[in-house]
Formats: sequence, structure tokens, C-alpha cells
Amino acid sequence: MTATTTRPAATAQSTNLYGLTCDAYRLEVAITEAAEGLVSDDPAVVAASEAELEALIAAGEGAKDALLAKADSWCWVIDRLRDQAASRKAHAARLTALAQADERKADAMLDKLTDRLLFLDPAATKFDLPSHQIKSTKVTKVEVDEDVEPKDLPEAYQSSKTTISVDKTALKTALKAGTVVEGATLLEYRSWRLG
Repeated sequence: MTATTTRPAATAQSTNLYGLTCDAYRLEVAITEAAEGLVSDDPAVVAASEAELEALIAAGEGAKDALLAKADSWCWVIDRLRDQAASRKAHAARLTALAQADERKADAMLDKLTDRLLFLDPAATKFDLPSHQIKSTKVTKVEVDEDVEPKDLPEAYQSSKTTISVDKTALKTALKAGTVVEGATLLEYRSWRLG
């Protein structure tokens, strides 16, 4: 490097996150390159490197502040979106509860109505009303007493399920120990969250 080497100005001209990040990276590269002149045997090169580093570091302070401010703004938006998602989930849960309550009310009203209509005509299987029709279908279902466990019934009336799942804890231990398990890989990544 000579004392006349010039680098592109690394000032933060951008206002978006990508541009600010690129500006910060370019500044970091320029600082690293400028620092190489500090180990020169030529005092003029060392002096030029020191001057260039001072200018780059001064420019870097503003660029870093701008990047951190932009990142903080992004965090504000992320918090807002998460709050909105939580609010919508709570609202959806309230609407689901209201819908279930309405269904229970409608079922209770239909039961009362059919009881009254069947009082007048116990053999009826449908009722034709001016704007509606109430129809019935025959349903046969098995009801088992609540205090009866499946094992209390004869084996012919029992069914069992066998579920096989991956033991990820054991796999993780084995993979960390260097064991090769075909079809399994140990992935490492960093999970981020706002604090």
C-alpha cells in the first residue's frame, strides 16, 4: 500500500436495512485494509494509514448508529406483529367459544322443538313446516359406561394402537458422540428472539 492509495468513501448513504448493512460491511473491509499500512516500514504509509483509519472510524460511528437505529425500528415492527398475532389468536378463541355456544343453543332448541312436535305425533320421522323441514335419521351407537375400562371388556371387543416415534433425545446423544445413524443428521443453528 502506498500513501496515495484511496478507497471509496464508506459513509452511510443508505436508509434501508440492507443498504445500511452493506455500508457497514464495506466500512469494515476498508478499515481492515487501511490497518494493513500500520505495519509498513515507511513512516509516510503508516501516517497515511493512521489518518485514513481516523476518517473511517469517524464515519463508522454514524453508520453504526444508523444501522442500530434501523434494526431497533425493525424490532418495533416485529413486536407489533407478534402482539397483533396474539390478539388475533385470542379473538379467534373468543369467536370459537361463541360459535360453540351458539351451536349448543341451536341443538338445545331443536331438541325442545322436536320433543314438542313428537308429543303430538310420536310416530313421526319428519315434520314439514311452512318454510322448513325437520327430518330424522336412525342412529345406532354403542355407549359404554364411564366406569368401564377397555381392559374390563372381553378381548374380542378391545382394540389397541401401537405408535412408534423417533426418540430424538437418544439420537441427539448418539450423533453428538460420533455415531453414524443413516437418515439422521445433527443440525446446529442459532435461534433468535426479541428480549
